Amino acid sequence: MDISAIIIAVLGAGGTFGGFFFGRRTRQAVAVGQELDNMQKAISTWKEIVEFQSKEVIDLRSEINNLKKELINVEHKYIEHIAHQCKTCIYKINAKPKSNPKPVSKKISNG
Repeated sequence: MDISAIIIAVLGAGGTFGGFFFGRRTRQAVAVGQELDNMQKAISTWKEIVEFQSKEVIDLRSEINNLKKELINVEHKYIEHIAHQCKTCIYKINAKPKSNPKPVSKKISNG
């Protein structure tokens, strides 16, 4: 074996080790950067979801308030309707002439 072959083998092995060793820091830095990017994307996605849900909650609360108002109006109309029916019934009862019914005589049969 020739000395030049040994030198080339040693330099090749040293270059490979040096590339691995110094490249490792670069790969780790890139990996950390990618993790940060992924975290930022995840946070952005969650913010969008929360904002959308917040708008939905506001809309639903508004709808609930409108339905409560509508229910109150229906209740008032129902009470007015019942009160009117009661007045009509009372009027009809008071408007009937009071007559003394004739007593009904029953014949008792023996047998």
